Amino acid sequence: MKIEIHSNLNSCKRDLSPLKNNNPFQDPQFFKLCENSKIVGPGTGWTPVYFLAIEENEVKGFLPCYIKNDSYGEFIFDWAWADLYQRHGIPYYPKLICALPFTPVNVSKIIANNVETEKALLAAYDSLLTGNKALSSSHFLFATKEQDSLLNELGHFSRKTIQYHFDVIYKDFNDFLQNLKARKRKQVKKERQAIKDSDIEIKVLESLTPTQVSEVYALYLTTIDKKYSQAYLNERFFELMESEYSKNTVVIAAFKAERMIAMSYFIKSETTLYGMYWGVYPEEEIQYLHFELSYYQGIEYCMRHGLKLFEAGAQGEQKLLRGFRPVEILSSHKLSIEPIHEAIEKHVTQENKIMQEQMGHLANHLPYKK
Repeated sequence: MKIEIHSNLNSCKRDLSPLKNNNPFQDPQFFKLCENSKIVGPGTGWTPVYFLAIEENEVKGFLPCYIKNDSYGEFIFDWAWADLYQRHGIPYYPKLICALPFTPVNVSKIIANNVETEKALLAAYDSLLTGNKALSSSHFLFATKEQDSLLNELGHFSRKTIQYHFDVIYKDFNDFLQNLKARKRKQVKKERQAIKDSDIEIKVLESLTPTQVSEVYALYLTTIDKKYSQAYLNERFFELMESEYSKNTVVIAAFKAERMIAMSYFIKSETTLYGMYWGVYPEEEIQYLHFELSYYQGIEYCMRHGLKLFEAGAQGEQKLLRGFRPVEILSSHKLSIEPIHEAIEKHVTQENKIMQEQMGHLANHLPYKK
């Protein structure tokens, strides 16, 4: 088996179709879509590095990585590490990462047909860091336990963070409510009733017109403006998602007088619903609308369509009180300068212990009956 490295999937002559997956985040075409929408590539801070495992002249594995000149859009934060480097006059950028651009999804980034192929791809990933003195470090984000273990063998250390996921084990929303503590059940009912009593109509959109794509993008920008953040995505990204992955996208939108005033944007696989983006026009925002569109409607959608898991995005302890359990998220890191690697690993080891304790504390605050 040999490993090839490509910087652009559009110019790659290899046939990637055998690796096509029903989960967009595990489909090479999604990474080509990111290139074509220009959310990665020149001027974005995300320079693609794609590893292809080749056997008998066929592609058997795929690992998408990027060389980064900043730490934006990653959701596993290393700004303190970058600051440490800066204070010592050492460049932290460029660095190597394996991640889904701007997407905090806990899914395997490696597309491979067996463990040996996976090992070969990870070895090539590690070799790029050790063989390129310009790279300060490598960061494999949202790793599976198996990938994290393999990377540990290659000298990477593990870091733990937390997300909140909903296990869809209830037959309907009422069944879910009946499993909540009385006070929590009353609060959820109150929140949902407030939206029902408003003049808002909620629609589930499983296909979008060009006008609706523009409306979704405009609402995405409202959240960016509210947080004084940077718009990582552009309208072309949403257009291409609709044309290439329409069967995998769901928009749950709020309408007032036939005008879309708020929306939550989801991507789904055969088993999982991923909460991606939320937006509302500031003058139309009402209490509990975010919870309704981003959480409760998503839960009901999963129940109706037989999905087993709902990942509602990054951070947000408010999800805990609405039935989303805390989940350990793994990432694997390696820094080229050994004394700095050892110092940060020591700090992260202590951080992981605190995170583990926090997981137990959070689990005690879940709203379910004992």
